[in-house]
Amino acid sequence: MNEVAGAVRRFDTFTPENNPYGKHYCASLVMAGHRIIGKIEYYPPNYAGNDPHLADDPFAKRAMTIMLNKKSQSILCTNY
Repeated sequence: MNEVAGAVRRFDTFTPENNPYGKHYCASLVMAGHRIIGKIEYYPPNYAGNDPHLADDPFAKRAMTIMLNKKSQSILCTNY
């Protein structure tokens, strides 16, 4: 799991196809033949709900979710 988390943290291969809004909060990569998806959620310091507009706020809290895509489906990170 540490290898997967490290790979998601280091991911920097953003393209218009996998990062259409330029936010860099979602990554999709392949490790050992498995599609891995990593997504960062941004929360205000009091954790009063997810707010994607906090990405540049130095006081924002961040939580990363890492998922295994077993169906090998194409994943597009959408702006919410």
